[in-house]
Amino acid sequence: MDGPLPFRELSLVAPAKLNLCLSVVGKRADGFHDLDTLMVKLSLADRLTFRATEQPAIELQLVGCPNRVGPRLKLPVDERNLVVRAARILNQKAGTSFGAVIQLDKQIPAEAGLGGGSSDGAMTLVALNRLWGLGYSTAELMDFAAELGSDLSFFLSPLGAAVCQGRGEQVTPVRLSGPLHFVLVRPGSGLSTPAVFQRCKPSGLVDRSLRLVNAINRGAQREAASLMENDLTAPGRELNSDVADILDELKSLPLLGRQMTGSGSTCFGWCASWRQAMHVAGRLRRTGRRDVWVVKTVG
Repeated sequence: MDGPLPFRELSLVAPAKLNLCLSVVGKRADGFHDLDTLMVKLSLADRLTFRATEQPAIELQLVGCPNRVGPRLKLPVDERNLVVRAARILNQKAGTSFGAVIQLDKQIPAEAGLGGGSSDGAMTLVALNRLWGLGYSTAELMDFAAELGSDLSFFLSPLGAAVCQGRGEQVTPVRLSGPLHFVLVRPGSGLSTPAVFQRCKPSGLVDRSLRLVNAINRGAQREAASLMENDLTAPGRELNSDVADILDELKSLPLLGRQMTGSGSTCFGWCASWRQAMHVAGRLRRTGRRDVWVVKTVG
């Protein structure tokens, strides 16, 4: 039988992510693909507030997000949301009857390749583990995270960057000389992750991410930019002309490098400084681009 709740309320920030490079190594027997990717956490973030209850219900409330998730998207607040699924898996693993009311202030665009849903789910594991007094270790939470999705384990890692392999659940934290500065540009249309993977041609590269880490930390910007490759970009361009247009537009701007993140559809430019990022963002907005963010790495 559950004892008294050790804590009642907790707020956490759930950062977005970028894939600075992404290699599709090959297809697995389970239908997924083996990946090699360097992921970084960003200053763009959602905020979640958790209030523990002694009743088993999980209630998710959305606040402050109508213009962030896209005009055609309505975020679910039931089992389709990783926040609710993360809470449920903790209930099941621990056999607890505690519940929670969770408020999600959504700032990360949804279905944009920025990992907002995965980050929210990962922070739910952290928060409710603490609020409910479950005592699970980070390694145990990572195991639960891997059951929920490929990217969640990354957000539980202690540093702001990591090399992720397997489906993405094999996480090796790394330190980057930073912070790094980026401009994010999201097109008005999206991409289907299954369709992108179906069209991709695996490169088989297994060391691109570590080579990129080394180049960044040596200050070899040109080499680093050449390693910022994403095997999913070519099918992303083929499937969505808006992605192709944005990447072509980024080529004309003073950037160290540019790429699509994850399976899209957000694209990004790597800038030498925050000031340069603000300058580039201003130029993009003057051309009519609406969904533009200036961000830096955190953690």
